[in-house]
Amino acid sequence: MIKTLKTVLLSLFFFSVHAQNGFVDAIVYKSDGSTMTGQIKYQEWFINPEFVQFRASNSSNIQKLYPKDISKFTITGKNETYQSAILEIANRTTKDLEASDAYETERDALQSINWRQDTVFLRLLEKGNLSLFSYVTLQSPSEHFFIQKGKEKYIELLNLKFRLKDPQGKHTIVYSFIKDYITRLTYATDDCKYFISKLTNLELNESDLKRIVKTYNNCVGKSEYSSASAKAKVNFFVQTGVALPFATINSFGKYDNIKGNLTVPIGLGLEIRAGRALSPLRIGTTLSFVSSKFDQYLSANSREIQYDAKLTGLYLMPYMRANFASKIRVGHAYFFKLGLNLAYFPKADYTKSYTQPANFFSPEVYDLKSSSITASLIAGYQIKKWFAEVKMEQFPLSLIPANINDNIFKPWHHSFLVGYYF
Repeated sequence: MIKTLKTVLLSLFFFSVHAQNGFVDAIVYKSDGSTMTGQIKYQEWFINPEFVQFRASNSSNIQKLYPKDISKFTITGKNETYQSAILEIANRTTKDLEASDAYETERDALQSINWRQDTVFLRLLEKGNLSLFSYVTLQSPSEHFFIQKGKEKYIELLNLKFRLKDPQGKHTIVYSFIKDYITRLTYATDDCKYFISKLTNLELNESDLKRIVKTYNNCVGKSEYSSASAKAKVNFFVQTGVALPFATINSFGKYDNIKGNLTVPIGLGLEIRAGRALSPLRIGTTLSFVSSKFDQYLSANSREIQYDAKLTGLYLMPYMRANFASKIRVGHAYFFKLGLNLAYFPKADYTKSYTQPANFFSPEVYDLKSSSITASLIAGYQIKKWFAEVKMEQFPLSLIPANINDNIFKPWHHSFLVGYYF
C-alpha cells in the first residue's frame, strides 16, 4: 500500500515540475505610450491583482509592476486587458448598508457612504465611447462595476438598499431601494435614445452590463473591444491518499461499526466551471478505484464472531464544489464538496463465522449487492494546482439484499486525499 502511494505521489510531483511555470505572452503599456513585450505570470485572476510579475522577452529578470508604474497590460492569448485607474471606491458594500442601523432619511443614508481613493488595476469588459470595468477585492469579494465615458472620471455603479425609520413614527422599519446604477447609465447614454426604455429593468451583473454598453457603443459609433465571454472550462485531475473503511453490521442483536484495513484509493476526475479559475461554484465528477478488506472479531456473552469481507469497487461521484475565503490572487482557496458516491462492486465477499464456542453455527456467507449509494461531504484546501481534502461518507445502504435475517452490511470510507490539476 505504501509503495503504491509513493509511486502515485512521485508521479504527481513529476507532472507538477514539468507543468507550465505560469508565464504567458503579454504586452505592457507604459504611461508615455510606449510598449514592452514579454511575459506576465498569469493566474486568471478573480480578485484583481495588486501587481503583476513581468519579464521581458529573452530575459530571466522578473520585475513587479504596480498600477502606478504602467497604464495597462494585455494578456495576448486570453483577450484580457487590465487598465490602471485612480478610483473613488465605496467603502461600504450593499450588505454593510443594509445591516447598519436605520437612518432617518434617504439623504442621511446616502451621506453615510464613505469613499476611498486608490490606484488599482481594473479588468476591462467593454471599450468604446463608454467603457465598462470590473473590480473585485479580497476584502469585498462581490464584484464592483465602473464606467468611464471618454476620458472622464471613473464612476462606480451602485445598487443601494437602506433601512429607514418609519416617518410616521410607528417604530417600524421600511426599506429604501435606490438603483443608482440605472441613473448613472441613463446620464451616460442620453445621446442614444434607444436606451430610454431599455434601462428600466436592467440588472447589475456582468452579462447585462456588457450587453447594454456594447449596444450603446455601436449606437453612437463602434464598439472597440469586448472581453471574452465566460465559457465553460474543463479541468482534469488525479488524486490518491489513504482511506479507512468502515462497515455497520448486526452483531449479537445490536448494530456495531467495524474497521477495515487502511487502503489506497486511486482516482481521476474532471471539474467544469463557467468563468475564471477558482470561480465560486463548479460541478465535477470523480472515478476512483478502492479495494477494502475487513478482518475483525467481536465478542459478547462468551461468544466470538469473525467478520471477513473484501470489496473491490469502482466509485463514481458526481459533486458540486463551492469555494470560500479564496485568496485567488495567489491561487489559494478553501472549498467544500457535496456529492453522491455511486459504487459498483465487481467483487464483493462477506462471511460471518462463529469462532467461539467452536462450530456454534456454520459460517454464514452472503451474496452481496453489486451496487450501492452513499452521500459524501468533503472539505479541502487548494494551492495553485495542488489540493488536499478530507472526505466523509454518510447514509450508506446495506449490501445484503432485503436485510436477510435482520443482517446488514453497510460499507463506507473516511479518506484523506491529495490531488493535482492538469
